[in-house]
Amino acid sequence: KEALQLIRLASPFPSICGRVCPHPCESECYRDQIDKPVAIHAIERFLGDMDLKAKKRYVPEMKPKRREKVAIIGSGPAGLTCAYFLAQDGYKVTIFEKAKVLGGMLTGGIPTYRLPRNIVDAEIKMIRNMGVTMKTGVEVGKDKTIAQLRKDGFKAFFLAIGAQESLRLGV
Repeated sequence: KEALQLIRLASPFPSICGRVCPHPCESECYRDQIDKPVAIHAIERFLGDMDLKAKKRYVPEMKPKRREKVAIIGSGPAGLTCAYFLAQDGYKVTIFEKAKVLGGMLTGGIPTYRLPRNIVDAEIKMIRNMGVTMKTGVEVGKDKTIAQLRKDGFKAFFLAIGAQESLRLGV
């Protein structure tokens, strides 16, 4: 439990990162000078999966609720991470997602054999349980404008609109 708490100070989704991160830090790990690099991706995956199977999942300590509202545009890794940390700090957070499904490239770009959807769904549920509101099918700029969101009381905005445009690989 203590290891999971420590990992989640910097990485809110260890079960996801443990599956998809190419772990470049391991080739630079100073532990290699003693024996072998720390297999951080395996540790993250193990801890994250242990938490997913727990009867009561780990939820970080939450600061007292604040009045300020923050709008996050996009529910991919950046938007979800921002929501995770802002919710811990007590802010009222709402995520606006253009797609019908939450997760951005986690659900729309990574194949299920590499990242099962139930894992992404469980991590999104944890953030929702932290008090974050999530609205899908809302395109900011078209369905809702920043001016309208300001009128709705949002004081700050985090744009996490993603990188969903296809690029040629040059292969």
